[in-house]
Amino acid sequence: MNGKGDKPRFLADEQYRDNYNKIFGEKEMRVKDGRGKTYEFQIGQKVCVQEDIASVDGMLYKNTIAKIDEINTKTQQFRITDRVGKVWWVKASQISGSFL
Repeated sequence: MNGKGDKPRFLADEQYRDNYNKIFGEKEMRVKDGRGKTYEFQIGQKVCVQEDIASVDGMLYKNTIAKIDEINTKTQQFRITDRVGKVWWVKASQISGSFL
C-alpha cells in the first residue's frame, strides 16, 4: 500500500513512550494487592486500604474505601482519593480490590 498513514513517520524511542504515558496515562495495571492476590486495578475503581498510612497531611486508616484516580506503571503506585477528597499516593501492596 502506498496510502497516507500506512507506515510510521518515525520510530518511537523510550523517551517518546514515557511522555505518551504521562500525557494519556495507563488505564489499568495488573499487580499483586495487599492480600497477595493478583488483581487488575483500573481507573475509577474503588479499593480498600490494607494498612494505616501516616503523612504530614493526615492519616489514611486501614479499611478505608478510596477511588483510584491515576496509575503510574513506572513506579507501580496509585493516586487515590478518600471520601474526604484527600489525595494519596499508595503502593499496590497497601491496597486491595476486594472489600471482604
